Order: sequence, then structure tokens, then C-alpha cells
Amino acid sequence: MNKNPVPWQGIVLGIFAIISAIITLALTITFLAGGNIISSVFSSLATVGVPGFISSLATTVGIICLLFMILYIFMAIGIFKGQKWSIVVYLILMILGVLFGIGFLASEVTIYSSVNFLVHLILGIFSIQMLKNPYYNNK
Repeated sequence: MNKNPVPWQGIVLGIFAIISAIITLALTITFLAGGNIISSVFSSLATVGVPGFISSLATTVGIICLLFMILYIFMAIGIFKGQKWSIVVYLILMILGVLFGIGFLASEVTIYSSVNFLVHLILGIFSIQMLKNPYYNNK
């Protein structure tokens, strides 16, 4: 275990990982509960099979969100404990976020897409800095 204090960039990354886990929990609940509600609303309006498809699609997205939530929790724990794998996983997710942000910016420039892109870019730069930090490079 590392006796040095966690660098401030690590604290920022850890806090954002916890915030991401909380947001992903809300998305998980929304998709798992909301998918059934939406399918019941569309059951009288849509053709056969559409409500079931909507419900199963929402359930699948909810399960994927649940897996990301668990990943964010483990990343936050790893970041605060000084484990390098958590920074590497965080960096990979931030690179994916930047790529999706570029896609969103290419399709439509909004405040959300701009902020999303900038946040992922800044956190990705923090992740690269953290890979060089001695706190995450103990042997």
C-alpha cells in the first residue's frame, strides 16, 4: 500500500468516477423501470412485437449501464488506492468519450456536446499525467 497522499489530479479523477457511477445508477434505474412503462404505453398503439422489442432493448441498455456503474466504482477505489490499472481503464474510457464527443460535435454542435467533449478531453489529459505520477508507479 502506498503511504504518499493521493495527488490532486487523482482526487479529481476519483470524484468524477464516483459521479459517473451515480449518474450511471440513475440511468440504470431509468432504463430498467422506464422500458417497461414505455412498452406498456405503446402496447395499445403499436403493432405486434414493438412493445416487447422496446422493453428488451431498454433492459439490455440498463444491464450495460449497470456493468459500467460497477466498473466506475472499482475504478474509483483503484484510483484512491494508487492502482495503475484504474488509471489505464479511465484513460481508455476518456478516449472513447472524446471520440463520441467528436461524433456528437460533427452531427450537431450543442452546449451538451461541447461540454461533454471538453470534460472527456480534460480528464483524459489528467489520466495521462497520472500515469507518470510516482503514486501510481510503485513497484
